[in-house]
Amino acid sequence: MSMVDPLTDELEACAEALRTDPFLKERGWEAKKFCHKLLSRGDPGLAVVRGVVRGSSYEPLVRASTARALSPDLDPVDVEHTCSLLLSGKALTRYMAAVALCRTASPASVDALVEALDDDELIEDMWWVLYVSDVVALALTRIGDIRAPALAAWYERRRRQLHDPSYRGIAVCALARVGDAQGRAILEELAATGHDMAEDVLDCLRNGDETYL
Repeated sequence: MSMVDPLTDELEACAEALRTDPFLKERGWEAKKFCHKLLSRGDPGLAVVRGVVRGSSYEPLVRASTARALSPDLDPVDVEHTCSLLLSGKALTRYMAAVALCRTASPASVDALVEALDDDELIEDMWWVLYVSDVVALALTRIGDIRAPALAAWYERRRRQLHDPSYRGIAVCALARVGDAQGRAILEELAATGHDMAEDVLDCLRNGDETYL
C-alpha cells in the first residue's frame, strides 16, 4: 500500500505519490480510492485531483482512475482530457475513462464515445467482465445520443453473442444495462438459474446501483 495518507498528509506529498508511487501507478482501483479520500478534503483536495486528471506527468491509468473518482463532477476541461484517455492507452485506462464519461454524461464527450464504440477489448481482471465499448454504449444511451450506424453496430455484435455460450452472459448484461428488452428478459432467465454475474447485475439494475461501473 502507499506510504502516503491522502486524508492527513501534505497535499504536495499526495500529488507526488500519484505521480511516482508504483503501488498507485500500477493499480487503477487503488488510485481511485486514494483520490476519493483526497476529495473528502474539500477544495484543496479537489484541486489536486483536477491537476492529476489534466497532468501529462502522471501515468494515463492514474489520470483515468482519478477522473473516475471525480466523476460525475468532471468539468469541460476534465471531460476533454478524459476523452483523450478513452482513445489511447491500455484497456484498463480506457475502461476507467469510459466509466468517468458515462457517469458524467456530458454531450461534449459524444464524438469520442462514438469513436470508441468499436473498442471490444475485454476487461477481465475484475469481477464485472465488460468490453470497453459496453460502457461507451451505456454512456451514449444516458446522454441520449443514439447515433447510427455506430451504436446499431454495437447492438448487432452483442446480439450475435447471445448465441455464443462463451460470451452470452457478458452480452446479456451489456444489453440489459442499456435498457434492451430482450437483454433484460434473458438476464432475468439467467439470474433464475443462479448465474452469479447475471444475479448481481440484475440486483444492481433493480436497486439503481452502479457497482458494475
